[in-house]
Amino acid sequence: MKMNIQTEKLWLIEHLLKIKDEFLLHQLKTLIENMSRKIGEESIEPMPIETFYARIEESEKALERGEIITQDDLRKEIGTWKKR
Repeated sequence: MKMNIQTEKLWLIEHLLKIKDEFLLHQLKTLIENMSRKIGEESIEPMPIETFYARIEESEKALERGEIITQDDLRKEIGTWKKR
């Protein structure tokens, strides 16, 4: 498992180095800072299986209600963030 995490980190580093958009880098930095504060960098614990299944069920209900966004639409929305 540790190798997978290291591979993911290396992938992220590689792609971060290629980013030339200062706004995007700032947004990514903000996201990481916010998530680090929210979950605590070292306090991640596995969720109980009941919570896991409840989240799956809620996600399926959201899908049935049409509360989804396609990857393409999400990319378009992100593209508008720079223009605000």
